[in-house]
Amino acid sequence: MLMPVAGCAAGEVARYFNEKTGKFIFEEFGAEFVARNVINCGSCSAIGHFIDNSLKAAKCSSGITHYANWLETADFDFDRISSVAIIWGAKPERMLAVAAAHIRHGVPCVIGPTSGFEWKRYLMGNRYDRSRWWIYDGQDAHIRELEPSPRSLIIPVETKEEAVTAGIHMNMKLQDIRDSRQARHDLYVDFHEEFFGELPDDWHLFVRSDMELPLKKKARLLRVLREKHGWEIERLRIKRARDRDGNLRPQDEIITYYGIEQGRYSTHLTRYLISKEIRDQLKEEQGAEK
Repeated sequence: MLMPVAGCAAGEVARYFNEKTGKFIFEEFGAEFVARNVINCGSCSAIGHFIDNSLKAAKCSSGITHYANWLETADFDFDRISSVAIIWGAKPERMLAVAAAHIRHGVPCVIGPTSGFEWKRYLMGNRYDRSRWWIYDGQDAHIRELEPSPRSLIIPVETKEEAVTAGIHMNMKLQDIRDSRQARHDLYVDFHEEFFGELPDDWHLFVRSDMELPLKKKARLLRVLREKHGWEIERLRIKRARDRDGNLRPQDEIITYYGIEQGRYSTHLTRYLISKEIRDQLKEEQGAEK
């Protein structure tokens, strides 16, 4: 995990002193743009760097520039780029604009501590409302149900423990590859158990394969899935998982029902859907190749 900080938040972070190592936080961690580092991006105006950095992903991966393509880049990043903004401390009106800019680009915001509850705008999710968790399969235009992530776009919290845990939770992304999801599960379970003394009550909703579970916790988590949630487990493999309707399905079907397979693309924009004529042409070409 990489943590860029800016403005007053950077000043507050710099005050942290680790008595075990005898170093302040910026002495203890490096400043390169790689995992496990803390980067001081500068004054308050450096807030804009966060969005600018996420914009690069769409350009590098898909060749989409954000000039005149804001919706397209936001759509691309929303399900693929793991980034969350934590806005901490006093909340003047200008911070409302900052949060609005982030969520407009698909970057969720955690706000707090207590002043976060005085805001005029929240965008809270409800994991029980399944009608809200969906996406288009770009290749066949079918609507797929999703795991409930990101849980919210603007969520207030009261403590730093809630802020960190919520931030990790909202880093769960639909198009994350296996290794990334392993790291997300590991962090989410670790922090939730350390701060709140128990497993999260929704972690199982993000399990699509036993290969995505962290190796050190795999046996324990599979046991919980079997004993508490009624999944069918054989040794260290998931044979059948329980879907949202309570039915047991083979593991390979779960991603078909709740997600997008690797190699396919997802979108919230109808303009990105392949037309019926092109789909028919692709089917004919695939049939000819066989």
